[in-house]
Amino acid sequence: VNRPTASQPAGKFGPKPWWPGGTRLPMLFLLMIEASDGLVDPPVNGFLRCTSFLRKTRGVRVHNPPMIPVWDGVKPLRVVTWNIQYGAGIDQHFFYDGGRAVSQKQDIVYANVCEIGDALRQTDPDVVLLQEVDRRSRRTGKVDELALLRERLPELGSWCSAAYWRVPYVPSPKWEHVGRIGMHLAILSRYRLGRATRTQLPLLREPVYRKLFNLRRALLDVQLDVADGAPAERVHLLNTHLSAFSGGDGTLGRQVDVLRNRGVALNTAGRPWLLAGDFNALPP
Repeated sequence: VNRPTASQPAGKFGPKPWWPGGTRLPMLFLLMIEASDGLVDPPVNGFLRCTSFLRKTRGVRVHNPPMIPVWDGVKPLRVVTWNIQYGAGIDQHFFYDGGRAVSQKQDIVYANVCEIGDALRQTDPDVVLLQEVDRRSRRTGKVDELALLRERLPELGSWCSAAYWRVPYVPSPKWEHVGRIGMHLAILSRYRLGRATRTQLPLLREPVYRKLFNLRRALLDVQLDVADGAPAERVHLLNTHLSAFSGGDGTLGRQVDVLRNRGVALNTAGRPWLLAGDFNALPP
């Protein structure tokens, strides 16, 4: 992880997109250079990942170290969820909340993420579900925040992440472009993780060209493995971050319907599950 300078946002990407020359075609070509886990792929692989949004549900890579323990299905699980706001801190008024700030200095991001990792470690969690984790985004100085958190939490050896805002270049706001963005949902676990999927949630009702550059909210569904002969089934860990800028267009309700349907399906199959995240909603 590099330590020196940086940037950041979240939510809807703000004012109407703009780029030099008044044409949208250059941005469509940039979309073919898609990023995976913060790294840029060759053009062919990038094109395939760029079109992966056409699949509503797709597999997600899970990383398990060789000697990671398996949950016995008996010991209570300590689970923590946190929207870390991409390590931006609270010292600026960002554009998506009506301010002008877009990015954060890299050294501040680095220090913030380290503090977040230390705070998480003090809670002694078994599982951590995170939202708004930047991975080599321009706005946060290209810091891979997930890698940095993993360094601070070595006991949580199993992990996976799924992007829900990943664009090679966001040409907005006009006074400072967001640029390359890679914002993820992430899960870290003390115990071995099993199969994981990313399910696309309904998008905002807006023009297609805006959807290409905006967030693609998602549900990350990861199974927590259990030991053979354990009295419990595999637990599904569901991590999400629902829309904050739907403007009453019904998007939030449609996203909740997807979560509800997933819960019903797991109940019908007799699978235990836990749902956590940032729902951008007040308690009932």
